[in-house]
Amino acid sequence: MELRMGSPAPPIKVENWLRGEPVTNFKPGKVYFVEFWATWCG
Repeated sequence: MELRMGSPAPPIKVENWLRGEPVTNFKPGKVYFVEFWATWCG
């Protein structure tokens, strides 16, 4: 696969990134940590 600047990103299956079960019901008073990372987050 060849990607160039401006090329669309290939499809990504997000379910491969999950650690544990997806959160479907947020509970008041409970702390949730969500981490986002990108290549420019050097």
